[in-house]
Amino acid sequence: MMPVRIIDAVVCAISSTIRRGAWLALFAAVWSVTAQAQISGAVTSDTTWTFASSPVNVSGDVVVLAGRTLAIEPGVRVRFAAGTGLTIEGKLVAQGTVSDTIVFTSAQALPARGDWDGLEFVNSANVGSVVHYARVEWVGSGAGQAGIFY
Repeated sequence: MMPVRIIDAVVCAISSTIRRGAWLALFAAVWSVTAQAQISGAVTSDTTWTFASSPVNVSGDVVVLAGRTLAIEPGVRVRFAAGTGLTIEGKLVAQGTVSDTIVFTSAQALPARGDWDGLEFVNSANVGSVVHYARVEWVGSGAGQAGIFY
């Protein structure tokens, strides 16, 4: 007799108790959480990158337009493709915590310094941007480049 794997038993139990339409809705919900979007272009409305959607994969330059806010939840990993970056003309609220740091990093399989272009704030007015409990990795190629530019 072949042993039943736990996951098979759970799927069978769920299948027998959930109607077909509900089963498809459950599958679609799980798929949407695990499917990772490729982010690029302008942030044209107030937007939040959630922990549930982490990691956030940036495939092209992202610009937060003036008058708009990009909020990033604690614990989110933002992975940048080579040569891409985040330009903030509006407001960035990246408020991590001690236990759930926000990480801005390279999307490369073997990351190296200079993989991506960093965070650049181009608005000289104080619009309330916050970067707290965040780590910036694998950005900049010169000595002393922190990856956050004003």
